[in-house]
Amino acid sequence: MTDDADRLAKFEAVYDDFAASLTAVPAELDRLKSEGREKTVRFRDLMGQKLFNTMVKDLFERHGITF
Repeated sequence: MTDDADRLAKFEAVYDDFAASLTAVPAELDRLKSEGREKTVRFRDLMGQKLFNTMVKDLFERHGITF
């Protein structure tokens, strides 16, 4: 595999992981919220992750990469 192809394969793996996180994190937040666990460390951690994901998603979209 060439360097460019290797870099593209790595980017695609990160993209796939990130796209999965965009779905998984809000689902986990909803589950915790339905259990009344909004004040847990896990919930707050996931809220931070959701905010970070939103920031990164916006950055990708500004460069024409959509999810």
